[in-house]
Order: sequence, then structure tokens, then C-alpha cells
Amino acid sequence: MKKNRVRYYTDPVHGIISFPWELLQLVIDHPYLQRLRRITQCGLSHFVFPGANHTRFHHTLGVAHIAWRVIQVMQEKGFSISKDEAEATCLAALLHDIGHGPYSHALEQKIIPFHHEEISLAIAQRMNQELSGALDMAISILKKEHPKKFLSQLIASQLDVDRLDYLTRDSFYTGIEEGRVGIDRLIRTFSVHENKLVTEEKAIQTVEKFLVARHHMYWQVYIHKAVLSIQQMLIMLVERIKTNCRNQNDVIMPSSLRSLITNAENSSVQNLLDSYLALDDVTIMQVIKDNLGHPDYILSYLCNCLLDRKIFGLEWISIEKNDYTFAQKLRNINLSLGDQNDEILFLIRTGTEKSTSYVLDNEIEILTNHGDIIPLSEASHVFFKEESLSKSFICYPRHKR
Repeated sequence: MKKNRVRYYTDPVHGIISFPWELLQLVIDHPYLQRLRRITQCGLSHFVFPGANHTRFHHTLGVAHIAWRVIQVMQEKGFSISKDEAEATCLAALLHDIGHGPYSHALEQKIIPFHHEEISLAIAQRMNQELSGALDMAISILKKEHPKKFLSQLIASQLDVDRLDYLTRDSFYTGIEEGRVGIDRLIRTFSVHENKLVTEEKAIQTVEKFLVARHHMYWQVYIHKAVLSIQQMLIMLVERIKTNCRNQNDVIMPSSLRSLITNAENSSVQNLLDSYLALDDVTIMQVIKDNLGHPDYILSYLCNCLLDRKIFGLEWISIEKNDYTFAQKLRNINLSLGDQNDEILFLIRTGTEKSTSYVLDNEIEILTNHGDIIPLSEASHVFFKEESLSKSFICYPRHKR
């Protein structure tokens, strides 16, 4: 492999980022990872928070950077992590989100029926074939099969490098102060006990703030009413495209997207990868622009609303489907759009959003000053329990065409 000089990335969140391995640079430069430059980290949140245009590529570099910092801290504390294991952990961090599709979570499982983690693994395995098995250990960490369990927990757990980066980064770009966490302190207090990732007792308050920050970011950003509304609109658009394809009505779109929409239900992840890897945010936006004047009134209306930021109304309701509220919104839609046909019901959506701040299975474990291990729910003065906050909503048009 040709020797390259160390490359530095200037990041507004973490400062200067660099890695001491040529293989990491090779993976960063790979077209599959470069695709993440064209996928926004926060999906459609930039429709509400104008600064939130950062990408999955930003996030991926940040996660790998934090992973490398944690490994260095652990090595300084005397824990056995070889150079190969350090490299593989940072590679796993780079690859953990490589399977995200257009607008990240907004269209999760809407274009193809697979979760992004399953797609990420399939992409990593294909890259591994190209690289003659150089990613074997990284993949074992992603699959939680590596004998050093704490390396996998570093990538995916209730207190992992993924969450540390996305909370810090998304807070920075959206301007939501409540999302900030004491990332430097947490990094310094990670430790290992009996092959498991733990946090030292002195960081309990920082861990508490981390969980509170995650809760606030979910309700202030990720499922903000307007963000949730425009996500519903995008889902309606994809569903409407599928309906037109089933009815053999032509929709202008790239062959890669057409292939996925017509074949995804009966295909494996591996068979869909080539078409899937051709998709990004730009693909979906071009479909929106190309179908502004489509003969299907519903599809055309959605395209125009998405392009011009005419966001549907969204209200929280006490139950998933309140018949009175539903009838009222239907009446308002007919007044705004005209009662074209029965399909106008397609534009009204109800659903429920849920956020769980903490899960009691596989708790964050605290290493006490006496060397004991206790779960966070016992160590913290804040009462943590596994409780999901759910809110039901109704989403509906409120703009004339």
C-alpha cells in the first residue's frame, strides 16, 4: 500500500482530527463513505434549524475521532488494546453509519425494508472483500463478536462514541444549548472492568447531564413538531411514488430508485446494494423538482409543498386517532385543496412518537471509588427508570395549492 502523509481534518466541533493509519484514510476516501457527504445528519431538521446542514460524513469522522481519543485514554490507564485493535475500533466507528439512506432516519425502511445497521454491515462486508479481508476485525466489533466486549460497547451502547458525537454536533449546528454534554470529561473517565465498558464514579453527574441532553434533543430537534411534519410529508411522497408505479403511472426518477421501489420487497440487502448506494439527498430532491407538474394531483401537491417549504400542520392529540379532530382536519383540507376525490384522505396522517431516555437492560455501569461496579440507576441521585414518553399526533395540509 502506498504510504501517504497524515491528513488533517479541521472540524468545528472537535478541532483538528487525524488518524495514524493509512487504512483509515483509504476507507475515508472510498466512494461508499464519501456518499455520506450528500446525506444530512439531521435529515430534514434544516427546514426548521437553518444551520443543521451538517452531513453523515461530518458525524462519521467525529465518531472515529472520539473512539481514538477514548482508546488512547484506556491505553494510558494500562488496559491492553493492541495497535490492530485500536485501528479496527476506529474503522468500526467509521463504518457504523455507512448504510444510512437519503435524509438519514426520515426515510428509514421506507425505500427498502431494511434497517440502516443491517445495510451498514452489508456495505462493510463488500468493502472488506475489496480490501482482501483488512476489515475483518472491524466487522467483528460491529457484529459484537470480538472477544473484547468493551470495544463493541464503545461503538454501540447507552453511552457510546456515536451518541457523544451526534449530541455534541447536532447541538452545535442547531443552536440548541440543552444538547451540550461534557464530552471531554466523559472521555477521560471511561474505563474497563471484567471486559465491559464502565464509567468512573466521578463522572456520574456528567452522565446524568448526557441523558437529560439526549431527552431534550429528541423533543426539541429530532421530533420537533415541524420536523416531524415534514418527515411525514416525505414519507407520503415515497408512498405516492410507489402507488403510481403499481398503477403503471410514470414518475420521473433515476433508474436506481425505480429499481428499489419495484424490487425491494422480494430482494436481499446484497442484491439491492448497487441501486441503494446510488441514492442520496440529491436524488430525492431531484425527484421532487422533476415531478412538480405531475398529473397525479396528490404527488404534484406534495412536491410543491416540499420544495417551497409549505409545511403541513401537526398537532399533538390525546389519542392516536381522534375522530372529531380527524373530521375537522378533513373539512379544512377540502376547503383548501378542493374535494378532488376520496384520495384526499391520503394527506392526513396520525401516529405516535416515542422517546426512551434510558433502558434498564444493559445499564450504564459505574466503577465506584472502592472498585465495585453498580448500575447507574443505583449510583445516581437522579431517579432513572425505563419510561417511554409517547405523544400521538395528527398531520394535515394547511396550504392552498
